[in-house]
Amino acid sequence: MSYIIEIARLKLKIYKINFVDSISIQLRPLVTLIPYILFSQYFIKHHQNLTSEFIVISFLLMLFVGNIVIMASLAVYDDITHKRSLYYYFSDISLYQVILGNLLAWVIVSLIGTIAAFVTLSLFHDFQWNTEHIYFVIGLIIFEIIISINAGSMIAYFVLKFNNIRIVFYVFSILLFLSGYLYPIRIFPSPLKEIASLNPLFYPLDLMRHYLLWTPAFIDVHLEWVIIVVAAILSTWGTCYFLGKRKYKHVLVSKGHK
Repeated sequence: MSYIIEIARLKLKIYKINFVDSISIQLRPLVTLIPYILFSQYFIKHHQNLTSEFIVISFLLMLFVGNIVIMASLAVYDDITHKRSLYYYFSDISLYQVILGNLLAWVIVSLIGTIAAFVTLSLFHDFQWNTEHIYFVIGLIIFEIIISINAGSMIAYFVLKFNNIRIVFYVFSILLFLSGYLYPIRIFPSPLKEIASLNPLFYPLDLMRHYLLWTPAFIDVHLEWVIIVVAAILSTWGTCYFLGKRKYKHVLVSKGHK
């Protein structure tokens, strides 16, 4: 745990030094959402179940999740590029600790920007949220972070193996499309709807909209919670197993020497 905190502290220090870049991270969610808000009435007119609040929740959460998934791969890729992976390999610091340390700092910075955008848009547009189940919403965010870190960590292997950082963007684009972040997946045609229902990133988003907007859940709420918890447990186990594979470590060392 001390390694994770120390790596996170160093990353936060780097974010502080690169102040302009850090500020841009805070502004990105708000700037990205402006076109959607400006044209929200057009979207709502053509889809009666769509609201501005629906767009804000969906887009901000998936942007936050996307940042985590992408940064999980970029963190490993950056360590390889700067030869730090060799140090980690020959010390008692596990790769998972390194990833968590890097992402802990990123999650803090990115979460601040996401919350700021959420509050700003809510105040200026007088959005109405149901805060009765706010603790469930916080729990969903935590589980979504866990699943996202694990997804990004496993994708990182293929990024390193094929030395192609674009892989993470390709994979996340598919996950994003199948998350129903702008349109409910219940309106997807079959078999696309069934495929989308297998996306573990969808259920936290679906429940968050359910709790904050009282939109109907895709399936039973309790069953969705079970799927989320199981997905978090299995993805954590899978990531620990995957990152511990000799083949993964071989990639780290071989590419770290180049």
